[in-house]
Amino acid sequence: MTRLLALLLASAATVAVGQEAPSPEDSPYRPNVVWFVADDLSPILAAYGDDTADTPHLDRLAAEGVVYERAYVVTPVCAPSRTALVTGVHPTTMGALHMRTQRRTSALAEITDPELLAIPTYEAVPPPDVQPVSTLLQRAGYWTANRGKEDYQFATPEGMWHARGEAADWQTTASGAAASGGAASGRAPGQPFFYVHNDTETHESQTWERDDRPLAVDPEAVRVPAYYPDTPTVRRDLARQYTNLEDTDANLGRLLDALAAEGELDDTVVFVLGDHGDGLPRAKRDLYDSGLRVPLVVWMGAGVRQRLGGALPEAATRVATPVSAVDLAPTALALAGLDVPAFMHGRPLWGGPPRAYAFAAKGRMDPALNEARAVTDGRYKLILHLQPERPFVQFLPYRDRNATMRELRAMHAAGTLRGEPALWFRERKPEVELFDTHADPDEVRDLADDPAHAETRARLLGALAAWMDATRDPGALPEADLLARLWPGGEQPRTAPPALVVSDRGRLGLEISLSPRTPGSLIAFRLDNGGWEPYTGPFAVPVGTAVHARAHRLGYAPADTHLIR
Repeated sequence: MTRLLALLLASAATVAVGQEAPSPEDSPYRPNVVWFVADDLSPILAAYGDDTADTPHLDRLAAEGVVYERAYVVTPVCAPSRTALVTGVHPTTMGALHMRTQRRTSALAEITDPELLAIPTYEAVPPPDVQPVSTLLQRAGYWTANRGKEDYQFATPEGMWHARGEAADWQTTASGAAASGGAASGRAPGQPFFYVHNDTETHESQTWERDDRPLAVDPEAVRVPAYYPDTPTVRRDLARQYTNLEDTDANLGRLLDALAAEGELDDTVVFVLGDHGDGLPRAKRDLYDSGLRVPLVVWMGAGVRQRLGGALPEAATRVATPVSAVDLAPTALALAGLDVPAFMHGRPLWGGPPRAYAFAAKGRMDPALNEARAVTDGRYKLILHLQPERPFVQFLPYRDRNATMRELRAMHAAGTLRGEPALWFRERKPEVELFDTHADPDEVRDLADDPAHAETRARLLGALAAWMDATRDPGALPEADLLARLWPGGEQPRTAPPALVVSDRGRLGLEISLSPRTPGSLIAFRLDNGGWEPYTGPFAVPVGTAVHARAHRLGYAPADTHLIR
């Protein structure tokens, strides 16, 4: 990348050839933002009253930062949850709720139900005004990188990130790698960054793929939730989850050390959260707190606190009111001094009135058909089952690889699963469930039909109905009908190539301006055989440079690459 292009990305403005970028003194202070997102993690941390695992790095950030005691994701499974994180929009709004939309279950050969065999493969299609938070930050001058997962229910457009995948690991792409042409070589000196580190150590698959590795946590030391039978198998899987959490904490420590070594940590805001609850049965994929409630810790470096001061919550504080995962993208924009766009459903975590409610939804989980919606005020949780005729537990081959799940199925078949653990195996669901999550954190005592809680039930149902209406929730619309809305005629819409203007700057070269023909398109370009860069404004190139440009609206097929010489 040329120095001029680096300056363009740093300023996110139209830069004439030879014009210098603004000096740091003239630029607004924009802190670095890091999201450390752990797979399948409930708030099983010391900061939340559970010190079973040894997590010194998480403990330090919690002690010095802000702990959100009632943080909820918008769906209890990864892909649609990440859709909400990266857009600030509930997945129900854009046809992104079902898990997954882009590929069929790997166990398709085992399916005989015609309804399941007819499940389509498609991409979710956000409204045209919806843009990823990374794109909005790029336009404000941020360098952006995403390590690991990109399962947003739509394909990742070129230029959505400056660096992507495992190559974007901060320890291999930081400023020290830039001199040797590493993935961060396009980041200009002093340019603020938005970095997402997706950590997979606690993913549900690690409960079976690591079962031959020593446990760091004694199975006898774990608490067995009321919805499980107390068996050695259950205790072993719980101990494995805590052991894997210790590996996640070690990865967080390495990231913090790398940022400190490069002198970046003081100017960085670090968010630590789970993409949804624990990857164990009756947690992941379910709307109970075990699937929706996650840790959320926000830590601010000394430089951030010095520069932004009273605009931030105080250090070492706790927030008891509910917050939602759709609030993270607006918070990142607010830290950069940007307005939150109208399309986002979330609001910044601080600086405004607290939330009254957090909302969530679930749709198809691979081959399991089980639509439901949920609302919580931080204490009471109401779940509305849109398909009550279907059982809670359905055919789901990936989950069934877990040892606890296999044991639960075996006990149920043998008639030995009784009491509270048997509730999940009911053949028909109630239309409404209501729980007091403070008095009953495992959510095994349904209050929906208790006259003493009739007012709470009516209040939460009213809030849920208003949210579904405001977010254009399609409810239990058949997926084929949903696809007809997203892809008219069953064909994926295609993005039109970008419009371009080439201005001759004489001996200084050419100035290239690009604009979308399809509303909502993201545009990327590359020079000669270089890497793709997000387009944030007109740029200059020497005469004879090959410029490749591509437009891609989220959920659409990308336009063909346009070559300019």
